[in-house]
Amino acid sequence: MACACFVAACGASTAQHASTAKKPVLVAKAEPTPPPATPPVVPASAEPSPLPASLDAGEIQRDKLMAVLAAGPGRFLQRIKVKRDLDAQGHFAGWKLVQIFPGEAVTVPLVAGDTLLRVNGQSVEHPEQFKTLWDSLALSSELVLTVRRGVQQSDVRYRIVQEQLPP
Repeated sequence: MACACFVAACGASTAQHASTAKKPVLVAKAEPTPPPATPPVVPASAEPSPLPASLDAGEIQRDKLMAVLAAGPGRFLQRIKVKRDLDAQGHFAGWKLVQIFPGEAVTVPLVAGDTLLRVNGQSVEHPEQFKTLWDSLALSSELVLTVRRGVQQSDVRYRIVQEQLPP
């Protein structure tokens, strides 16, 4: 658009000096700037199905759990994104899941938007609480995630089991 205005201004000036006779001056009109492209409309994903009050999510093999624990909490936390979720009074309620294991073929009943309230009955608001919980998982027989989806609260239970060797 600026180029078109510059060319139009130069053309008008040149036309007036080329002849003393009055000639109509042609002024190029700049093309109107098209509106910015709007991103394509992405349909809202279907509302996740409600969770039951208690959900048996299956088993976690202890050797796989131990490998995750050995890699450390930092490595685990790189694979999820959360943000603080506050209640109506502004107090910590839990961690809202923003992204869970992106790009990994992991099947979990939790979805982005769920809020993790407690793990094995413990709040994990502070780093020291998370570290205590992390360390306790090596000896736990179960992992219970208390989550809220919408207004509904649910306990998602995993049994931590030893790998069964074939007979």
